[in-house]
Amino acid sequence: MRQAVFLPLLIPLIGSIGLAAPVRSQTIEGQVTDSISGVHVGRGFIVLIDVTGRERVRVLTAIDGTFYLPAPGPGTYRLRSERIAYRMWESADFTLMGGESHTINPFVNSLPRRLASIDVTGETDCEERKGPDTGLLWEEVEKALVAASWSSQQQLYVHRVHHYQRELDMSLDKVGTEKIDVLILPTDLPFVSKDASLLADEGYVVPSENGNLVWAAPDANVLLDPSFHRTHCFWAVRGEAERTGLIGLAFEPAPDRDLPDVEGTLWLDEASGELREMEFRFTDIPLRVSADHLGGHATFLPMPSGAWILNSWQIRTPIVRWRAFRRRPRIIGYREAGAHVLEVRTVEGEKVYEVPGLVTLRGTVYDSILGGPMANDAVSVVNTEYTSITDSAGRFEMRVLLNGNYELTASRLNWLGYSRGKVSRDFNPGDTVDVQLFIPSLETVHRSLCNSAPVATNLVVHGEVRTLEGNVFEDAEVVARWEPGVERKDKTDAAGRYRLCDLPRDVAITIDVRHRLVEHDPIEMRFVDRDVIIETAAGQTSYYVPDRVVRIGLEVRPRQR
Repeated sequence: MRQAVFLPLLIPLIGSIGLAAPVRSQTIEGQVTDSISGVHVGRGFIVLIDVTGRERVRVLTAIDGTFYLPAPGPGTYRLRSERIAYRMWESADFTLMGGESHTINPFVNSLPRRLASIDVTGETDCEERKGPDTGLLWEEVEKALVAASWSSQQQLYVHRVHHYQRELDMSLDKVGTEKIDVLILPTDLPFVSKDASLLADEGYVVPSENGNLVWAAPDANVLLDPSFHRTHCFWAVRGEAERTGLIGLAFEPAPDRDLPDVEGTLWLDEASGELREMEFRFTDIPLRVSADHLGGHATFLPMPSGAWILNSWQIRTPIVRWRAFRRRPRIIGYREAGAHVLEVRTVEGEKVYEVPGLVTLRGTVYDSILGGPMANDAVSVVNTEYTSITDSAGRFEMRVLLNGNYELTASRLNWLGYSRGKVSRDFNPGDTVDVQLFIPSLETVHRSLCNSAPVATNLVVHGEVRTLEGNVFEDAEVVARWEPGVERKDKTDAAGRYRLCDLPRDVAITIDVRHRLVEHDPIEMRFVDRDVIIETAAGQTSYYVPDRVVRIGLEVRPRQR
């Protein structure tokens, strides 16, 4: 059976854009000003370009539009200003001599019209979809993509990221399996698409060496590459319904393109010109199945400094089953992978962004056996890496990005062999969820192991019987004796498990295994206060059992003939 695999999406590094060089003897400084209002303009980039057109240095302007840019050496340069909602500005060429400082004050023009006034046509021919309006949209998209790529290199921020992988049914509503990781990343999301020229030559869905399919998505480097523009058509579209107020730069494979590819839209805010989202779908996939619902999206967010981040992404690929004696496969579900940036802080620790809709999860863990709160216990959301440690009062709190029903667990006492304290809760964005978790009581343990009412002062022993090789041993009789003719016994099930209920706590108890094929060295056990003391042929051991439920593994060997 062929199974699809995915290749995640990201905003990667763009080759020649780097950190500002250390202060050198040749410098350019100045302040950016709106040419109409006279207001100083921040949140943008100043770029130094040499005579070959190569970008040499890129810096962010300060909030008041000032900048200080070190040149890599003497030479002839020009300066470019890039900022969202403003026309790109370039200076005339100027020459810097060794040790010289140069002052340039750019006066930049805002876009001559709001993006909302752009004409949207329904033409289908590739050439007719290109024009001045499409060029204006691409200019704004390009600024944001380059800014996001530059920002990902600079290590300006530390991200706390919610990363997930899950499988969905055909309705896309029911989650089959899900795994959530919470990562702390010093740079932007570490996901890399294929090289743009390789995608242009081979397509976006290709077989791997093991016969699976590798699904690639366009990232910033791909979208900015000439090969993408050579193989795709662009045109303007108007946002509707949930995208009202947005205008899109749509793209699709060129008419002569016959490889698996992508089509989609880059969505900008009509008023501000800021890039908000990219959504895409796969086309001409090498499976004889519908490509509906196959694709993904990414969202973008400007930071107060003018840097940009990729704050979420997702890609969805099919789970397919090949029908016997037929060449046509069938989609039986979908596999999704993606991430959301939960929080962004500066390297100094100042919070600059938190994703809207986080759930505040808080509560208390109680020890229902000894009474009182359970301190230093790990509380987790099942199938995720969301975890919090309780304080001395048993309290915990965490901020999570969850939507739906999830199970919470407290981990203490799991080693005793019964289920952890659990509770299920519904999570809705922005909610505050209060929970109380109780470590299972003695009554709970008796009910699950012994199917009887608890005996408050007595003991329960359970475990497995195994051979010397570690295999479980079925249908053996496990017997506990403490007085002549007084005993409790149980037979092991198919998993080798046994349970002995209502054992006295104040006498020595002998436990043995009986079966015609094996033999066992009896052990003696005494319960003193909250310590269980076990004596075997190899010596004596003791361990703490606060709830009087003891898990003991018993080992048997072949009977000597």
